[in-house]
Amino acid sequence: MRRICERTANRLARLARPHEQRPAFAAVALRNPVSHPAFAAALGCPDAFLFNAPSGPDRLGLAIEFTEEALALGQRVLVVAEGHNAGMLVQRFNELGYHTSLCSTLDGHPTPVLPLLERRIAERERANECLRLEAPANEAAEKLERLEQLQRAGRDHDLLVEGLERELEELQHPASPPAGGLGGFVKKLFGSTKAPAEHPARIAAIEEQLKTLIPPERVDPKDIEAAAAAHRAADAAFARAIAQPVELAPETVASLQVVVATFDAFDSSKLLADEGPRFDRLLIVDGEDLAEDDFLAAAARAEAWVLFGNPEADGYFTYLWMNMHSTGPWQREQDRLLYRLAPGTCDSSEPLCDRPEIELRFLGDRLVGIAFPTGMGIAEAKQFVATELGEVKLQFPGTGTWTETAERIEYLCPALTGNAASALEDGITESVRGEFTVGLTFDKSQWNRDTAEAWRLERSLPQIRTAILPKPFLIA
Repeated sequence: MRRICERTANRLARLARPHEQRPAFAAVALRNPVSHPAFAAALGCPDAFLFNAPSGPDRLGLAIEFTEEALALGQRVLVVAEGHNAGMLVQRFNELGYHTSLCSTLDGHPTPVLPLLERRIAERERANECLRLEAPANEAAEKLERLEQLQRAGRDHDLLVEGLERELEELQHPASPPAGGLGGFVKKLFGSTKAPAEHPARIAAIEEQLKTLIPPERVDPKDIEAAAAAHRAADAAFARAIAQPVELAPETVASLQVVVATFDAFDSSKLLADEGPRFDRLLIVDGEDLAEDDFLAAAARAEAWVLFGNPEADGYFTYLWMNMHSTGPWQREQDRLLYRLAPGTCDSSEPLCDRPEIELRFLGDRLVGIAFPTGMGIAEAKQFVATELGEVKLQFPGTGTWTETAERIEYLCPALTGNAASALEDGITESVRGEFTVGLTFDKSQWNRDTAEAWRLERSLPQIRTAILPKPFLIA
């Protein structure tokens, strides 16, 4: 586990280096066409993706929506949240029909809180395990009882033989009684201490009984000790199985689509054991409460990680955000779109002469930004920047695919439909959704595949690993 945590920390460190070559994103098609476009980027991200997300019910709703998208891609998801949120999430996932389990720690005891279906499965598995262990326990008890019976039969046989032989010896060789008393009187009367008629008949009966006695099977005391030890071990295993809390078997855990956990369950729950099945995606819902050790322990269970949190909180999520967050050119200033041409804070502004609703912002004599009026959409603003300044910067939510028809060449992000379009250059139309470019269309009379790809690559911004939720879509 320590080595896995070290590898996780190294992967994060590489992401924080601005010039480090980062792994490419996979192309992802979202199930829900109205899902946030950044979900496609997060689901295609091979490592870490951070969302600046609102707190409360809105965040839980976004977490559920994101998890549904991951499940639609066939990914197994580990969702980590604080206790109350974890309970609400697992309840909602089960209402939606997903195979879900909640693992938390209550009062210091690991408690997998299972929904009804999983509880029945787990109870059946525990019953099967008890039945499996009950058979050897019963066999060990029967073997011990059989050996003890043989031992008792041997002792009883030895005592009987010893008593008969003693009696036979006394009859065949009676001891001489004292001269006086009743014994002397009987001897004088009959010539013996016993009546002569009984003496040989009894001897004959004893001798016949000794001949017909069958000696029992002899038992080595070491065999009884070994049988007793085996019985104690089998009985203890059965007792442990009976007392075992209801938990899912590893093969059942592997079939779970979603496991919701609290951070305090990682050191104690079998559902999250180091040797247990790994998850495709980790979703941390309450990033503000995240400590570095907690994240590394959770991240070791998954191949890629998505975190929801508030960068303004002072914690490990803030540290990750500061190292991974890169500000794009398009930002929102209250209800106005702002296009930043250069870093720095403006010290003066003036309206555009022929369009006074558009504000130009300067730092000294240098134009550093353009503020667009309330109500102007991103497509119109992008078209203005492309037309007036000749600047085109594309931010894709994920990897797209190329298609061609007789009239046009298209580069489209799977399953993402733009809600507006802007003409960037002659023969090029951009389809946008929020601040994302979700498609490009090239007129085939002016462009071929190679020139279109070169144009796209030249104007594409580095792949984002942070985004701001929810609407309006503000992309970092």
